[in-house]
Amino acid sequence: DRGAAGRAILSARQQTTAGHPGYTLTHGELEAGASGAAAPLVGVTGVEGSVGVVMLADAVPERVGPRVLDAAREVADALR
Repeated sequence: DRGAAGRAILSARQQTTAGHPGYTLTHGELEAGASGAAAPLVGVTGVEGSVGVVMLADAVPERVGPRVLDAAREVADALR
């Protein structure tokens, strides 16, 4: 339940999409000074996972979240 990857998986489990961009951003949860962005793999039978990026930065640049979401969709499509 900590870090962008785990939070993204939990959001997919709970199907919390209302008002949610489809990806999760975090800062300093697992490592001081590290930020993360992750999106869950959705619609892949038998797989709970996420695609994410961790960077040593004060915040995740705005463009990263949507790109991580696109990457997660591409990986999910490849696994179906």
